[in-house]
Amino acid sequence: MSPAVKSPARGGSSFTPLRIILIVILVVLLGAFFVDWRARNASQNAHAELIKHLPGETDEMPDEAVALLSQAQVNQIVGREPDGPLTEEDGRFVQTFTWQGVPKQYILKVAYGSGSEANLISAELTAAGDLLAESEDEAGAAAK
Repeated sequence: MSPAVKSPARGGSSFTPLRIILIVILVVLLGAFFVDWRARNASQNAHAELIKHLPGETDEMPDEAVALLSQAQVNQIVGREPDGPLTEEDGRFVQTFTWQGVPKQYILKVAYGSGSEANLISAELTAAGDLLAESEDEAGAAAK
């Protein structure tokens, strides 16, 4: 008679605490990626649409056919309200639009000419770095 071979016992649930923690971390990371992806795409699309309306920025339309955009038209193209009122920088009026990603912010700076007709003259898209590091830098500078 041969001894009986026992298979290892399978006890407990298939969802151990480690697996649950790993799944939660994965869900959080996927959520963060999705939020950042949406913010990046929305800001890039708004920037690309504004660039089409700047003279000399595209080969699709000759310079004479490019219509200069007003502030209301820019707000409509961007699809959101600006972060604040117009500010004056270097003799032109600047307005910012911000999309919050994780961990970056995507900032679109739109400049209008000065004078009676304040039309769009430039659009610049930047991505602010790690917000956590920036807030720590600001806190360190305030402490000094």
